Amino acid sequence: MQDLYAILLAWETICHGATRNPTLLVPAGKTFLLNPIDFTGPCKPSIVTVQIDGNIVASRNLEVFDVFQRERWLSFSNVNELHVYAKGLIDGNGDVWWTACSKTSNCQRPTLLAFFGCHNLIVNGLRTHNSGRNHISINNVHTAVFSNLHLNAPENSHNTDGIDIATSTLVRIEDSNIETGDDCIAINSGVFNLHIDRGGRGYAKNIWFTDITLIDSDNPIIINQLYFAPVDGSTDVKISDVHFNGVRGTTTRDTAINLQCSKTMGCHGIYLNDINITPSRKNPPKSRLTAICTNAHGKAWRTTPAATCLSP
Repeated sequence: MQDLYAILLAWETICHGATRNPTLLVPAGKTFLLNPIDFTGPCKPSIVTVQIDGNIVASRNLEVFDVFQRERWLSFSNVNELHVYAKGLIDGNGDVWWTACSKTSNCQRPTLLAFFGCHNLIVNGLRTHNSGRNHISINNVHTAVFSNLHLNAPENSHNTDGIDIATSTLVRIEDSNIETGDDCIAINSGVFNLHIDRGGRGYAKNIWFTDITLIDSDNPIIINQLYFAPVDGSTDVKISDVHFNGVRGTTTRDTAINLQCSKTMGCHGIYLNDINITPSRKNPPKSRLTAICTNAHGKAWRTTPAATCLSP
């Protein structure tokens, strides 16, 4: 608990004190053992920096989380112009949660790090290991850049998403490596202008798009495995078991279905079912609608336009 109180006292000082552009420093060579903690704003300074050079480790005492009634281990709430830079490791000790929750269906596991209502947010260099649930939650955030993230958990760790995003706008995730036991990035409702660039290696699988209504969409159904890929078309991201079910609406472009997969990996298990995409009346495409596939394997049923380009 001593580490918790020290961190809380430091946060109160920099968030509500008179220092201009202060920094909360987790010093290199140090390891802080923390119970659940919420860094709450708004803060007085125009910019608040958190520099994590040392390590932060979650308590392995599950009763601590029950006492504080937290669904999150570490969280920042209503802190604008928050800049988080990290060289150290944040370890969620998730294995104690995976073991405990495997014995009961009614078990709430904590998110490792959550950002709520934090606008103009910068997070760079963050390394997280073994979250109890998802590693990062982004909710009600406007304008944020997440870069050089390294989020890691074993493949068999259930529901340890890398990043969950909801009700947020203008969020960019770039130059990051996410290797977890579930979704790399889960996009929930209310997300606009999300950009994901130059990711690392891994896989994307068991992805479902269901009951979607399109209104003058530029790219109704698209998989682009070649985005930012080398000239030879190689890629380190394997895509498989992707389902598009019940996608209906209008498009402004003639390529309504665009499945571009690499020569080295290809995309396997791409399933299109009950798709009905028609030309926009307000801004119609110049040519009739088509489906284009490159190294894409799967099946299509009741699909308009027809996706006969899919290979078995």
